[in-house]
Amino acid sequence: MANVTLEQHHTAVTFLWHAGVCDIKTLYKQTSVPLSTIYDYLKKLKMGYSLNPLLRSDRSKKLTPKKCHHLG
Repeated sequence: MANVTLEQHHTAVTFLWHAGVCDIKTLYKQTSVPLSTIYDYLKKLKMGYSLNPLLRSDRSKKLTPKKCHHLG
C-alpha cells in the first residue's frame, strides 16, 4: 500500500466535496481515508473552514533532539 500524505487526504476530500460528493461512505471508498477523519473533515467543510493546516510560528521546540537524548 502506498504511503499517502495528510496533504493528499485533504486535497482528495476537498476536491470531492466541491464536486458534490457529500456521502461519507462514498468518500471513504474513493479516498480510503479513515471514517472518523472523514467525519472531522466534513464537519469543517460544512462550517466553511479549510482543511489546510493553521500556520505555525517559526519558533523552535524547547527540547532539541540532542537535549532529548541527554534526558533519555
